[in-house]
Amino acid sequence: MIAVPPRAFMALPPGETEGLGLLDIDTVIGPAKRLCEIEATDAISGTQVTGYEMHMGVTTGAGLDRPWLDLDGRPEGAASADGRVTGTYLHGIFGSGPFRAQWLRTLGASGSAGDHSGRIETALDRLADEIEADLDLDALLRSAR
Repeated sequence: MIAVPPRAFMALPPGETEGLGLLDIDTVIGPAKRLCEIEATDAISGTQVTGYEMHMGVTTGAGLDRPWLDLDGRPEGAASADGRVTGTYLHGIFGSGPFRAQWLRTLGASGSAGDHSGRIETALDRLADEIEADLDLDALLRSAR
């Protein structure tokens, strides 16, 4: 795990924002960021999943009593009482082909369990090239300093 300190330019005044209300949870944002690679297990199907955990807060609520994933015995995420909505602090989990295919099957859809990382990298490189062609990156970086 890497602790990432908050940056002054990211500081916002304290406040409260209503969520969508789909999960019975509350999150209080804190100053420290948790960032680490993970391997987890889908609590419903037992399918292995990889990704990374990134969040800056503490979540509480009854929705946590219905975790979506298992991180080596530690529950992760939340599910709605009817099981139709799930949430997690884990990012990149749909990059895991077998997990993605299993998750799509639970929705009644089909999908490839293949590795799409090469196609994603190519698409991101093309997007970066287009952005670079339209922006003066040197000027942007100077102004960011």
